[in-house]
Amino acid sequence: FRLEDRKWILESVKGRSVDGIKETAFINFDAEKKSAGGNTSCNAFGGSYEASAGNKIRIFGTFSTMRACIEDDRMSIERDMLDALRRANRYKILNDRLELFNDSKLLAAFVGKAK
Repeated sequence: FRLEDRKWILESVKGRSVDGIKETAFINFDAEKKSAGGNTSCNAFGGSYEASAGNKIRIFGTFSTMRACIEDDRMSIERDMLDALRRANRYKILNDRLELFNDSKLLAAFVGKAK
């Protein structure tokens, strides 16, 4: 799979599982528009991305709506997810799973679903 082929559902961020939010946190990539966007389980977000040889990635210009979410730990999941997207500089796709890294440190993992 390529980044743009799937809807990537957040599975874990900063080493902790996010099972409690079901499939509400996700990211989609659009190669034509060079855009990345989705939902943090609390707010919608968008931005731009560049992917290059060697599985390098840069997600930048990120913006989101400003709804406060008091249920569960959605605000901390949102903060961690957006931070992971901004800090990612490398990715790996294996067996329908997307992993975002900052150098060798795993920041977030996603499971691919049909768009």
